[in-house]
Amino acid sequence: MTIGRTTNFHPLTTYFITILSKDGGRAYYTVKTPHGLRIISLNTNLYYTSDKATVNVSDPADQLQWLNATLVNAKTSNERVLITAHISPGVHTPRSILWMHEKFHTPLADILQTNADIIVGMFFKHDHSDGFKVLPEKTVEYDRTTGRPLDITQYYLDLITANQNATDNWEVEYEATKAYEKPDLTAATLAKLARRIKNPGSKAFKNYWRFYTTTLIIVLNML
Repeated sequence: MTIGRTTNFHPLTTYFITILSKDGGRAYYTVKTPHGLRIISLNTNLYYTSDKATVNVSDPADQLQWLNATLVNAKTSNERVLITAHISPGVHTPRSILWMHEKFHTPLADILQTNADIIVGMFFKHDHSDGFKVLPEKTVEYDRTTGRPLDITQYYLDLITANQNATDNWEVEYEATKAYEKPDLTAATLAKLARRIKNPGSKAFKNYWRFYTTTLIIVLNML
C-alpha cells in the first residue's frame, strides 16, 4: 500500500500506518481497548460494486476468513465487539442500492448474523445521508466497557452559506435519543424505531425524512 511522500504524520496516523504495515497493508485490523472492548475495522472497499479488481476473487485479502476467526475468538474470550468500515452492508434507501457485490455481501452478512450476540454496534460511512440498518437477529456515543450505543449527535454544514462567507459553521441537526424519544441506540431499540418509521404518517417517519433531506431543504429554502 502506497502511503505517499509526506513524512509529517499526525501521531494517530502513524500508529495506524504501523498497524497496517504489520498486517501486510491489507487495511483491516482489530484492537482491544483498555476497557476490554474489541474494535474491528474492515476494508469493505474490497467488496464495492465499483471495484472491478476483486470481482473474480473468492475472498479478497482473506478478509472474510479473518473476520470469522476474529469473531469466534472474541466470543470464546467473552468480548463485546464494535465494527467499523466504509462501505456498509444492506440496502441504501430510498433508491434500494446495494453497494456491495452480492457474492461478498451474502457471506459477510452471514458472518455478522452468526456472531450477532457479541456485536454491539456497527458504524459505516459512504452513504452521505442519514440512516441506520438493523440486522434481522441483532443490530457516537457508547458505553466504553460494554460498547452499548447510547446516542448520536448529527451535525451538518450549509455549504452554500459557507462558500459565500468563506467560513464554516457546523450546526447540530439532532441528537438521536431526543429526536426519536428513545433511551439508547441498541439493536432492540432501533428495531422498534424502524417499525414506527414504516408508517409514513408517524412522527418518527417525518423526523427521519426531515433529517435525511437536510441538504435538499437548505437548497430549496434558498431558491
